[in-house]
Amino acid sequence: MGATTLKRAAATLALLMLSSWARGESVPCGSIKCENDSVCIQDSPNFEDHVLPDGSTLDIHSTNTDTHCACPPGWTGVSCDIRYHACDGSSHKCYHGGECVLGLIDKYDNEQLYCNCDMAQDEEGNRYVGKYCEQQSMIYCGDDLSRFCLNNGVCNSEYPLAGKSCMCQDGFEGEFCEYKVDTVPDCTLDCQNGGHCKLGTPHEPSMDYFNVSGKAAESFQYCDCGDMPGKYHGEFCEITSEKCGEDQCYHGSKCVESVVNGETLHHCDCRYANTDSVSYAGRFCQYEATEYCDKGDSGINGHLFCVNNGQCQKDYYLGCTCPAGYRGFSCEYYVDENASDKPHVPPPDDVEDTICSLHCNGHGTCRNGIKEKPLDEVVGDATHLNGDEALSNDYHEHCVCEEGFVGLQCEHKADECGGGQYHCFHGGQCYTGGDEQKCDCSTANSTELGTSHFAGDMCEHPATEICIEGSEVHKYNPSKGLSFCVNYGTCKAKVKEGEPHPGCDCEEGKWTGPHCEIKIAQQPVSGPTAIKNESDDDGGKGFGVISAI
Repeated sequence: MGATTLKRAAATLALLMLSSWARGESVPCGSIKCENDSVCIQDSPNFEDHVLPDGSTLDIHSTNTDTHCACPPGWTGVSCDIRYHACDGSSHKCYHGGECVLGLIDKYDNEQLYCNCDMAQDEEGNRYVGKYCEQQSMIYCGDDLSRFCLNNGVCNSEYPLAGKSCMCQDGFEGEFCEYKVDTVPDCTLDCQNGGHCKLGTPHEPSMDYFNVSGKAAESFQYCDCGDMPGKYHGEFCEITSEKCGEDQCYHGSKCVESVVNGETLHHCDCRYANTDSVSYAGRFCQYEATEYCDKGDSGINGHLFCVNNGQCQKDYYLGCTCPAGYRGFSCEYYVDENASDKPHVPPPDDVEDTICSLHCNGHGTCRNGIKEKPLDEVVGDATHLNGDEALSNDYHEHCVCEEGFVGLQCEHKADECGGGQYHCFHGGQCYTGGDEQKCDCSTANSTELGTSHFAGDMCEHPATEICIEGSEVHKYNPSKGLSFCVNYGTCKAKVKEGEPHPGCDCEEGKWTGPHCEIKIAQQPVSGPTAIKNESDDDGGKGFGVISAI
């Protein structure tokens, strides 16, 4: 029978049913209650239009009298209490609220009709499954009402750790053993991490926050990732996640919980989602980088990149130029329907998260998220330059700084040195000495700290005591030379101007060096080396002792 003939037959059948329902005169139906605007008529019910592949009719139409209800289109059963959906141009019907899926491809490359039974249930909440959503759930697997087995299938007690939910008898297959073998197309998705391929659409569309290809959805197949340890998501259960408040953090990112003004906030730290080759951004770290910027793999700002097909700007610290529908430093927030490649299901409240209010002192751009590279990776134990506050503020924000500035809010001036491996702070300048680049602290000065005397490989340690008689730390005098201590070391003696540095008594077990600038049991930062100072009592062998002359 051709497609045209099928459509004509289906249309004729629908008209006959509608006519019977429309002209039916209501008569007493005894114990039968006609539902959904149907009327009771004196006649034997005829359900020849509800035929299954083996030639039998659906076993839902029995009656003990010669009365039944004439149903409006879309309803069947003696009482017209069973919904059905007739598939286009075919006698294939989906019952109990199941939805018809057209064009499902079988293993022979032929199109088949199929019912999506995810929403198929009756008024009592009983689930229905099967090729037509005709089989009612009867025996459940424990207390989990979403798991049951039909046709003598046996519940798998080791699911989801091993195997499928039901162990089916010979001749049956499917999640619930609801299909006879070879009556529906095979499920062919390559599900990872213990996920199972299923026909239909995902039960949790919130997992579609990712801009994935959607091939699985187009084929009416999906991977059920279940409740496996570690919890996986994504089109093929390939994405790891961690519960974070009411949401999830993806791709290995970590959940960060903070309390601000009595309110508990949850954020995803995308630093942990980064790998050697891939970086992620977004409220849930769900978006993979689509372009890396020039400064992406070096410098104090860490990896800088764009997602959702944003483009890097020439001035990298300004962030990305975003396509329509996206905002954020990296284009990580979906904000409206004009997005060129919007997620299948938009993440909740992303518009609110595009606001970034941290002040960057005119030397950077505010960015949501935790700063990837904290200052202590560069400056070691210069405590006035680092700490937890250098990673983000309470609202999960930090600044991406232009060249020459570092810090949470780009508040510290720093000269990049050693090919970006370290910086010279407080106005210290990078210069080449022999085969190496070093920091010259003779130009260092900080009005905020009130001193022009600094020591350390990167001029990171300010003077805490001056060893010249009559001198104070907070009075700038370039003639006082190198006689000072840092990190609260104390002068071994007070000397006159022009006399050699007397040395410092340092905090025992923590600091050493002529100025207490070297941390004990810690190697100096690679790159800069000590600049020889003939006035030092160790012959200039201390690390990075460079200060105002």
